[in-house]
Order: sequence, then C-alpha cells, then structure tokens
Amino acid sequence: PPVQPVAPGPDAEFLDQLDSLADQVTNALRTYAPVADAFNPRARACEDLQAAYAEVQDTWFEYSVNGTARLSAPLDPTRAARDKTLYADVQQTELSFVESGCPRP
Repeated sequence: PPVQPVAPGPDAEFLDQLDSLADQVTNALRTYAPVADAFNPRARACEDLQAAYAEVQDTWFEYSVNGTARLSAPLDPTRAARDKTLYADVQQTELSFVESGCPRP
C-alpha cells in the first residue's frame, strides 16, 4: 500500500499561543484552589468564589476555542498530557463550585 503523508503538526507560533493559554488556565486554577479551600458555606459569602470560578471558566473557554479547537493535528505527548491534566482539573473545579451551593456567576 502507498505510504500516507504525515500531517504537519502545529507551527511554533501556534504552539506558543497554546502554551500561553494553558498557562492562563493553570494560573486561574491556582487562584481558585485557596479561595475554594477558604470558602465557608455557612457564611455564604460567594463573591470571591464566584469570581475565581468565573476566571477558571473564562480561561478554559479561551484555551478551548482559541487553542485546542484549532488543532489540525494531534498534540505532542507533553502538551497532550498537560491538556488532559487541565481538563481534569477544570472538571474538579466545576464539581467543587457546584458543591459550594453558590449561584453561578
């Protein structure tokens, strides 16, 4: 059978943009964690938690729409592993926020 050409991977500029977007998600997750840890559901002051959660959601949306959704080829193993970790961390943040009982921002 004929050899299929290998699809070119993302260019360096796009990968730099993707890495920057992933860094923004990571920073938002790092900001959310201590806010969530300090949240007291009995006090019900949700503003700080809502703001931190909104930042996670906004950066994840940006990463997804302007990053991974634009991929024309699979990520290299390192970026693929980071993407998988970010996805899991964002899902955990979602669960944490839902469990807080705070209304969505």
